[in-house]
Amino acid sequence: FDDGPSATSNQLLNVLKAHQVKATFFMLGPQIQAHQAAVKRLYQEGHQLGLHGMTHDINRFYQNSESPVNEMREAQLILASVTGVYTRLVRTPYGSVPNLTYDQKVRLNQNGFIYWDWTIDSLDWRYKNSQYVQEVLNQLQMFEKNKPWEPKVILMHDQPSTTNYLDSLITQLKARGYTFAVINETMPPVQH
Repeated sequence: FDDGPSATSNQLLNVLKAHQVKATFFMLGPQIQAHQAAVKRLYQEGHQLGLHGMTHDINRFYQNSESPVNEMREAQLILASVTGVYTRLVRTPYGSVPNLTYDQKVRLNQNGFIYWDWTIDSLDWRYKNSQYVQEVLNQLQMFEKNKPWEPKVILMHDQPSTTNYLDSLITQLKARGYTFAVINETMPPVQH
């Protein structure tokens, strides 16, 4: 889940808890500061903490070779001040392609950050309704056919419309035999 935490994080966490599913949250520094109780809860409930930067502004985040590292460091310090956790897991705003340059990737790696992209975009950011559930299922079907060996990393967002239909998505994924796991620092990252 990107872009959180938010005012709806607790509802999202309630759905995940009801299904006994753990998720990875790539969070923005200002949102971490604004929703500290939600961050503490998701950490206490065993979800994975990740960073998404500070601005989510494509021009500022990708401005120069140091800007992604600087944003991630700042968000890392904010998260550590709230939870005591120094995560190295990051997702760059809008994904690494086409924005993250070679120099920026090198600087992130040199500073110990592990960036993750996704393999399935739920498009919940576009639809903002139940249509994203079918989108995920359709993409999964194609993915299983064309790249069954690759990990399935589903991009979703911490927003009300996603939360409203998350129960349906999890139920349908479980019915198809899928299980859920968090991203961790020892896994080979999905990078485009």
